[in-house]
Amino acid sequence: MEVLPAVFIGTVIILGARILAHLLKFRGYFEALDVPKVRMWTFNQHKMVFQYFDIECMLQFGRIWGKYEGITPHLFLAEPKLIKEVLVKKFDSFVDRQYFPMEEKHRSLVDARSESWRVMRRILTPTFTSGKLKTMFTPMQRVADEFIVAVEQRLKTGPVVDMKPLYQALSLDTIANCAFGVNTNSFTQPNNVLFRKCRDVFSDLRIKNVLESTILFLGSYFPKVLEWIDLFGLENFDYLWRTTRDIALTREGSRGDFIDKLIELKEDLDKGKCPLNEDQIFAQGIGFFQAGFETSSNTMTTMMYTFAKNPYVQNTVFEEIKEVLRDSKNGIDYDAIGKMTYLDATIKENLRMYPPVTRIDRLCLQDCRLDDATRQKLLIKKGTVVQIPIYAIHHNPDFFPEPYVFRPERFLSAEDISVADMTFQAFGSGPRTCIGMRFAMAEMKIALAKFILKFKVVDCPETKLDFLPGDPFFLAYSSLCVKLETR
Repeated sequence: MEVLPAVFIGTVIILGARILAHLLKFRGYFEALDVPKVRMWTFNQHKMVFQYFDIECMLQFGRIWGKYEGITPHLFLAEPKLIKEVLVKKFDSFVDRQYFPMEEKHRSLVDARSESWRVMRRILTPTFTSGKLKTMFTPMQRVADEFIVAVEQRLKTGPVVDMKPLYQALSLDTIANCAFGVNTNSFTQPNNVLFRKCRDVFSDLRIKNVLESTILFLGSYFPKVLEWIDLFGLENFDYLWRTTRDIALTREGSRGDFIDKLIELKEDLDKGKCPLNEDQIFAQGIGFFQAGFETSSNTMTTMMYTFAKNPYVQNTVFEEIKEVLRDSKNGIDYDAIGKMTYLDATIKENLRMYPPVTRIDRLCLQDCRLDDATRQKLLIKKGTVVQIPIYAIHHNPDFFPEPYVFRPERFLSAEDISVADMTFQAFGSGPRTCIGMRFAMAEMKIALAKFILKFKVVDCPETKLDFLPGDPFFLAYSSLCVKLETR
């Protein structure tokens, strides 16, 4: 009988030792790197505007700083040369994003890891070629025209309009029509389930109260906790997965779009020729909504703020569009938007000032040394999360002189020193850069060109861009109102 207490005590000691080793795994890491360590009040994350926090850290500590999230060290890099090391030169050591508690069946190209990501990227890249993009122009134009009608209808209730829900509807309907071949009619049916689920995917990522801050605190030490508690609305991912599968399996005929690609992959799988499984194939629909819905709608909405606050920029865009269309036989087509260089620069400057994704991250998969001119080579240990604070970098006066002045001219000349290598990260960089960048730019140019030809955006007392706290990944705000006048 005396053996049992001894076994129990021995087991407790062993478990305690393992837990202690787990908790102290990275102890002293930042001190060894001679990197300043940031302390933050963990239970207060629901009150933090993270992009402002990043700017404060950059101003106080420079271009490199670190902080612990539980036991995991997060190394923040705002130094372009080091960012290039992580995202490009030594990408093989930083293929993955940080851990996110979700089922493997829901991991699309956006969230895929290691070899799965490599396979998905190789397979999906041909879906976003210039040729494929041209075939999407007709549905893009049709949805943009429906958007204009919806704005006109909204103006009947008054000149001040909240543009956020309208651009969200535009973004969803564009994806649904171009990639999935379905009409979601979000302008006339704003409460359709798909629209709600897409909005919830992003709103559920925000930390909204002290309880969620506490759960995240526990999860930062013991990640399995987050697999038991659905803090991020993972049922939304399952809905998008099932929607993608149902559309693919019930389609009749070919349209040459994204769903056709998934059908092709499913047929190859049935023949034993596809390296993805069925879950991974239909998860790509989740990725299209993840990557395309909030980012594009967010950017177009903040463009309304930009136009309201910068009437000269708005008028210059308007005049350029009119001039381009005078020589265009087919209206706002592929060739026409390619000639709208000032509009292109305006969108990019807007992405600089108001990037919809405020941070990107990479997980170090193996010990790796980065070349750092200011010190000996920087050792990044396996398990470290490298954070690229995009919003802070975009507002660093060392990279962008007068960072709070809206100046599209920064992007009009390749020789402009204010857009140096790796300082503009709105779409990321390296092999994991946004695969749908050209799709997003085309969608935004078409919609904004049609809009600005029809309406003038005017500043008014309701025109405010107030960022919501608690979102460590996205530029969150509840609404954006402007006054519209018909031209």
